[in-house]
Amino acid sequence: PNTLITPDLEGRALAEAVETLITSKLSPQVRGTGVVRAQEPPAGALVTEGATVRLLCSLSSEGVNAPR
Repeated sequence: PNTLITPDLEGRALAEAVETLITSKLSPQVRGTGVVRAQEPPAGALVTEGATVRLLCSLSSEGVNAPR
């Protein structure tokens, strides 16, 4: 499988983050709804195509990064 770099998804809307992962040939695993607060593996990590990226989401706007 190809090696990929995980995108930076923190602060993005859940739907956008999932679409980005699928387009990048990565598999999203979601906990919560709203905005991505944390991801594992972190942005910039090297993973193989099809790897699972875990997203922790929250509806609260506290601590949200500016849109990218």
